[in-house]
Amino acid sequence: MMVLATLRSTKTKFDSSLTRNTVAFCLLFFAGLTLFSTSTSAKAKKPEWVTNYGRSASYPETQFLIGFGACSGIGTETKEIAQDNARADLSRSIIVNVESQLSTLKKDEGLDFSQKLSSLTQSSTSLQGIIGLNTEIFIDRGDKKNPTTYALAYAKRSALNRIYMKNRTQLRNQIRTTVALAESNEKELALKYYLQSRPFFEELKKVETILAVSGRMGSISSAFGELEGEDPLLSLTEVNHRIDQLALNQISDISHVAGSAVFQLNQQTDNTKQPVMVVPFTYQDTGMSSQFSRYLQRHLETQMDNTVGQAHQFRATSKQVMRDLVLSAGAECLLSGSYWEKGNKILVLATLRDIKTGKSLASVRVEFPLGILPENISLKPQNFDAAMTQQQAFAEGEIVSSQLQVEVWTNRGSENVLFNSGEEMRVYVRVNRQSYVRLLYILADGAKTLLFDGLYIDQSKVNQVVEVPEVFECASPFGGEMLIAVARTVPFDLLETVEVDGYFFLQSTNSTVTANLTRGTKGFKRKKKESSEIQQSESRLVITTMSN
Repeated sequence: MMVLATLRSTKTKFDSSLTRNTVAFCLLFFAGLTLFSTSTSAKAKKPEWVTNYGRSASYPETQFLIGFGACSGIGTETKEIAQDNARADLSRSIIVNVESQLSTLKKDEGLDFSQKLSSLTQSSTSLQGIIGLNTEIFIDRGDKKNPTTYALAYAKRSALNRIYMKNRTQLRNQIRTTVALAESNEKELALKYYLQSRPFFEELKKVETILAVSGRMGSISSAFGELEGEDPLLSLTEVNHRIDQLALNQISDISHVAGSAVFQLNQQTDNTKQPVMVVPFTYQDTGMSSQFSRYLQRHLETQMDNTVGQAHQFRATSKQVMRDLVLSAGAECLLSGSYWEKGNKILVLATLRDIKTGKSLASVRVEFPLGILPENISLKPQNFDAAMTQQQAFAEGEIVSSQLQVEVWTNRGSENVLFNSGEEMRVYVRVNRQSYVRLLYILADGAKTLLFDGLYIDQSKVNQVVEVPEVFECASPFGGEMLIAVARTVPFDLLETVEVDGYFFLQSTNSTVTANLTRGTKGFKRKKKESSEIQQSESRLVITTMSN
């Protein structure tokens, strides 16, 4: 095994057999009307959106939001997976747009907007169930051994605007009604109704985000406010203030934090017996966990009688990796969140979502004094500053192609990933076209090892899960780590590395240089001049390792 921090290894046989072409439990979960147009003839001409991997003059980006997906094989379940992937691609494009805007807003407004939108940007489940999506299907039978089903999810911006403006009005009315009930009742019922308004605020945030990206409400910074002529709405900040006044919780240890969170969940939803998976909360918007994350997770699981642990064997069947992870464990809901430092206080924010629809069922907010935490419970990984430097270096200059998609995940999923000492990590990748994949792992001590430098994925493995032929074991030193996958349609230039115990390490200590080397920026630019068909994309995971 290769250890996540210090290295020791036993090679595992590379199993080139990939996940089955059709997977039994892929679910069709998106709400709203879905239209199907299917071309099944082997001789049918490929639509432009297939040959251009999602791009088409029929669906210009100025008028449409588009998502592209595919799945190897033919059949009803394969078709559902391809559509699922296309919808996930569209949803992810919205989140990427928001993240891009947030990176600019942070300079002017600090973490305020990141905190406000953390429940959306940190979970791939948050934008499931987008209403008004249409779907086109094309089945390519040209390669008899490897037929492929392609899907295009699309929505006209003007249609989305109409649908979601109506949805926005409905949610604002639901908030007004619920707040009015709170204001007309005594303390216990008032608290319950104020808490029950929170999921409406969470859904309103999603709706206004979609409207901002579709073009109806301008930028993210201007999306969350009153429109001209609207009656003012009580803000979530004021609702939280009234909840704090009514609750008056005495929080003196971590069990009280968990107890307050569970109380809030139970007040907001009747689905308290649905099986729930609780994942480690992350520090602010970094994607990194800590001792506090694990500590709080265990207390939440103790005080909730309907939690389930992760399945020991897990393989994602679609781009909705977290949804597949939760379903594989037998859970129906996901509780995820983040925590934020506010001077000498800590603010915990969490959202409970229906994993199939993405609908917010409950929202949690707990604020408590930093001083109640035991001294040995840290809020950040041990190497936080160095890990943040690495993250920022790879966030800048990211190369993403709309025509080449690369996914990477672990047996713990792709979000809120936490491994404890001695636990094993398996890594999976998937691409949507023939390409070469470079995998770099940055360990907690800053060592940078090339797991693969040009893993070739041929047509027979396109749109299928490829398991990296190594098993990794978590060991010291611990902290924030990162896995980067870069895919390119032409071979990479060779990198200069130093071999240690059969593994190859980059010697660069500069984070920006490391990012450029991993991407092969210079070689990519040179080759790009020779061929406009060259495509490159990347994907990265933030992983936290911890001692027991």
